Amino acid sequence: MLAGIPFGLTIKKKERFRAYTIFNIVFLVTTILILIRYNYLLINPDPTNAFKSGIDQSEVYDRAELAYGYSSYSVLLIDTFRDYLENQGYYLYVRTLSYLGYNLFDGNHEVLQMLGSSLFGCLLSILLYKLFLLFFTPRKAVIYTLVLFFLSPILQHSIYLLRDIHVTFVYTIAAYILLKEYKIKNYIWLAICVVLAWVIRPQSGMFALVFPALYYYIGNKKNVSMLVFVGSALAVVFFVFFYNTITTELTETFEFYENRTEEMAS
Repeated sequence: MLAGIPFGLTIKKKERFRAYTIFNIVFLVTTILILIRYNYLLINPDPTNAFKSGIDQSEVYDRAELAYGYSSYSVLLIDTFRDYLENQGYYLYVRTLSYLGYNLFDGNHEVLQMLGSSLFGCLLSILLYKLFLLFFTPRKAVIYTLVLFFLSPILQHSIYLLRDIHVTFVYTIAAYILLKEYKIKNYIWLAICVVLAWVIRPQSGMFALVFPALYYYIGNKKNVSMLVFVGSALAVVFFVFFYNTITTELTETFEFYENRTEEMAS
C-alpha cells in the first residue's frame, strides 16, 4: 500500500488526494478479491493446477519457488537471466517476491504473489488518472478511471499471476508520454519502456517499438519524406540484425498456441 505514495508524487499537489483515494479504493477491492480467491483455492484444492484458471499461473508460481535457498540476491539475478532466454524480467520479479518471502517472512505464498500482481494494477490506476486529467476535469477523471479499472479486464488480470497487467502498465506509461508535450528526452523513457516490455514478454517488446515510431511521427509531421526515409532505414537495419530472432519467436508463439488449442479441444 505504501508503494502508491512515491508514485502519487508524480501528480500535481492539488490532485494527489484524489489519486491516493483511487489507489486506496483499488487496493482495497483487489486485496479483498485476492483473499476470496485464495480461500476458494484452499476449499477446492487441485494439485495439478493450483490456481484453477490455466496452467500458466501454476507454472509461474513454480518458477518463483526456485528462489528458495538463495543467500544472495545478486546470484539470484544472474541465474535468472542465465536460465531463461525470454521473459527474464517477469521471472526475476516473481522470484524477487519469493526471495523476500523466504528471507523476511515465512516463505513464498500464493497471496504474496497475487499481491505482487495487484501492485501494478494499483499503480496503473494512478497512471490512468494522470492520463484522463489530460482531457477531463478531475471529477470526471476519477469516475472514468474507476469505471475503466473495474469494468474491464484490468481488474481480472490485477489478481492473476500473469504478465498481462505488467505489460499494460508499461504500455500505459508509453501512451502517456505520447500524449504529453513533445520532448527529445522522452525517447529515453520510450526506449526504457521497450526494454521493459521485451524482458517481460518478447512479443510485447516487439509491439512496443510502435511507440517510439509514433512519437517520431508526432514530432516530425512536417518532414514526411525524412520520416519515411528514417523509418525505412531503421526497419531495414532492425530486421537485418534481428530477423532470425523475430521469426523464431513468432513461429514458436504460433506453434505454442496452436498446440495448446488442439489440446484443449481434445
